[in-house]
Amino acid sequence: MNPDTAQLLEQLRDIHGAPPAPWWPPAPGWWLLAALVLVLVLWLGRRLLDARRLRQRRQRLLDYLELLPRTLDPQTQPQAFLAAVNGLLKLAAMRAFPGAACATLKGAEWVAFLASNLESVDARPGFDVLAEGPYMPEPRFDSAVLCAAARQWLKRHG
Repeated sequence: MNPDTAQLLEQLRDIHGAPPAPWWPPAPGWWLLAALVLVLVLWLGRRLLDARRLRQRRQRLLDYLELLPRTLDPQTQPQAFLAAVNGLLKLAAMRAFPGAACATLKGAEWVAFLASNLESVDARPGFDVLAEGPYMPEPRFDSAVLCAAARQWLKRHG
């Protein structure tokens, strides 16, 4: 063997592996996964927050509806009672149907709008008094039936 070759062979090292990959910075795939998880968490948080706000708004409207017969007596102040229930339903309708022209509806059109957006057929007659009642000198109506229909409508659209 040539002396130069022997000297070169002595300089060779044994087979060795690559150094281990560092844990930081992560590979681009991990960054992409982290971004997707962040977007998913933000979207889910937004949905949960919106659902919570909707439940709170509906509960406030229902609480106000429950308080209404105690503050306005339907027997002695029927027009004020009907106006308060009607205003509560208008407020909820404008929030639930922002593109619809429900703010300008009145009378039979308003009752038809309320009835068309209600699932239960048995609650629809409760709204009939809202068509003519506020304009009558002494309207006759069952406040419990009206409140039950309004409660059902607010639970769905409030």
